[in-house]
Amino acid sequence: MRKESTSIRPTGIRYFLKNANRIHLSTLLICACMLFIACGQGTNGENGETPDVEVGGEVTEALPQETLSLIAETGDYIDYIFHDYPISFSQSEPSAVRQVAGFIDPEPTSMPEGCQPTAIVAFISQGEVLAEADLYFMDGCSHFVFFDDNRNPTYAHPLRQQGKQYYESVLNQYFDAVQQQQQQ
Repeated sequence: MRKESTSIRPTGIRYFLKNANRIHLSTLLICACMLFIACGQGTNGENGETPDVEVGGEVTEALPQETLSLIAETGDYIDYIFHDYPISFSQSEPSAVRQVAGFIDPEPTSMPEGCQPTAIVAFISQGEVLAEADLYFMDGCSHFVFFDDNRNPTYAHPLRQQGKQYYESVLNQYFDAVQQQQQQ
């Protein structure tokens, strides 16, 4: 069960519906365009950097290597739904899927403690879901937590630095677009 946030930041679909008259289609289109431009930038995540690893807790099993390889080699679509923001988007280029697969450190880590997932991510190939994961990348958390077939969180992997930067950029673009829209 999620705790209700007492902060003043906008949350979820309630914010979107309550303030829909201030958020226009043009703002969402600007965000989508900036996202697709950013999608092609950066590296493929194979630079050997050390990820942030949680201290304490039991290290999970690694997502099977064949699943990670399948995502990178055959994935052609990624779907994101953010939990606390009225943002959802998809990436339908195999190169984008490979880029995101490169954000996942193959070494397992412990399940994130005291963290809330930022988004849910589905990795898809030709209409078939290859894997689903919660994405954690705020408040000092940086993980992908993959689910088993029964939607139980099973495999935790650190998010590499370029992945954190990419997802922070996505949220910053959204906040900038909302701020610009409110100033009009």
